[in-house]
Amino acid sequence: MKNEKIKNLLIFLIIALMVIPFGGCSKESSNTSSSYLTSVSVEYKDEDTTSTWDASSVTKITLNGSSASVDGSGAQVNNSAVSITSAGTYVLSGTLNNGTIVVDADKDDIVRIILNNANITNLIGPAIYGVSADKVIITIADNTTNNLSDSDSYVLKAGEDEPDSVIFCKTDLSINGGGTLNITGNYKNGITSKDDLMITGGNIKVTAVNDAIKGKDSIAVKSGTFTLIANSGSGLKASNADDTQKGYISIDGGTFNIKSTGKGILSESLLQINLGTLNIVSADDALHSNGNILISGGNIIISAGDDALHANSVLTVNAGSIFVKNCYEGLEALALTINGGVIDLTSKDDGFNSAGGADSSSDNNNKNNKDQFANDTDCTITITGGDITLNTGGDGIDSNGSIYFKGGVLKISGPVSNADAPVDYNGTCYLTGGTLTIAGSSGMTQSPSTSSTQYSITVIFSSAQTACSTVTLTDENGSTVLSYTPNKKYQSILLSSASLVKGGTYTLKVNNKELTDITISSVVTTISDNGTQVTNNNSGGQTRTPGNNNNMPGRN
Repeated sequence: MKNEKIKNLLIFLIIALMVIPFGGCSKESSNTSSSYLTSVSVEYKDEDTTSTWDASSVTKITLNGSSASVDGSGAQVNNSAVSITSAGTYVLSGTLNNGTIVVDADKDDIVRIILNNANITNLIGPAIYGVSADKVIITIADNTTNNLSDSDSYVLKAGEDEPDSVIFCKTDLSINGGGTLNITGNYKNGITSKDDLMITGGNIKVTAVNDAIKGKDSIAVKSGTFTLIANSGSGLKASNADDTQKGYISIDGGTFNIKSTGKGILSESLLQINLGTLNIVSADDALHSNGNILISGGNIIISAGDDALHANSVLTVNAGSIFVKNCYEGLEALALTINGGVIDLTSKDDGFNSAGGADSSSDNNNKNNKDQFANDTDCTITITGGDITLNTGGDGIDSNGSIYFKGGVLKISGPVSNADAPVDYNGTCYLTGGTLTIAGSSGMTQSPSTSSTQYSITVIFSSAQTACSTVTLTDENGSTVLSYTPNKKYQSILLSSASLVKGGTYTLKVNNKELTDITISSVVTTISDNGTQVTNNNSGGQTRTPGNNNNMPGRN
């Protein structure tokens, strides 16, 4: 009997070990799976930030056109190839017309390369090739200009497709310093690390056929000035799609000017922006993550051919400034949450979009290959704070699930087409807080759900109001409760703030002309501009009852 009990206990333990997930995260059935990183805390070590060196203890490598010379230990020259084989600091200066710097040290070695007015061109491969080391650190010496480039063809081993960048490291790679580094990637990419890539300084200019800067496991930037031109790829790209805890990008400072025919910044797991200034012009999405996006600061300026910000899972904005000059759709994710910050965007289609399904977009300029989604009741848009201004050609806010208005200030100049709506949802629209002035067409107008706790007034006008006509709602004392001037014509407007109370009487004006008095008797009031209750607007379209969104697949 005792042996039988032990046997049963062992069987139980084996089964338990089989079903308990290993690692820090478990996968959930929901599309908002926590398997993706939600945030990262990047440690910038002294070795990653220090850009000074002791000249008495370095190895000097002088580049002499078709050859090079070495003064010190740890490096050898073979024709036009310089091999660094041990830990240490190596100072490069001069010009190498057709050669390479190869780092092939022990796996525990840290190799620091100082670019001190160095110019390297390699016609058959990378200018700097990190084959083996614990980490390669490249310091761009202050007050220097350094130029690295490759050609449009590499000599590779049979069956291999790497290296493929001007700077290519199979190791961790850190870049720092205060000088200028110009990189021209004629073959594919500008800078690549197959592990973690960290940049803490430098004036870095990259022009590349494909991706400008690529870190497989991660990219972390603390400071620096970047001019990145990606002619068929992304400005920044973290590419590890096999591990949901890797493939992340953290922007913790720096100034970026990115121009891309693909995506501006692309991550597989998490894209987080804490600080920095980003000016992005992209033919595809400006900021894209196949997992999550977290914006906690920074100043972001975007012109995008597709989405301004797109996350396949969760997109959260806590702080910072996002100014979108133009895009196809603005902010898009399965679960979109705005807790703070300033957002001002202009979009050809929807402003905020929550939709479920797989992302089928790619780094190209084919607008017939936009992100496709299906209806999904798990989709959510939640606004708890922030100062938000949306100018949209399509729906102002569109959720294939539910919308939660909890706070913040939201101003929308929405669609003029009756095929779109200022607010569009399939599930429920809970209004419990915030200040809302949402204008647009009337054919698909939806009011908030009756389960809301903050009072709202939706007005359907008998005819379209001209652009820049000011809507004002005043209380019984003549004080302004809400006022908004949409920048294009509109035939409906949703008004809500904490100042609206049950039993209160308010006067609706357009351009200071009184239209009607409104007495609030229920949490949701939907009326025409003469004060009568509305179930059908005068343009012939249905004003849908709260919670009844007849949005069809593919409209998003």
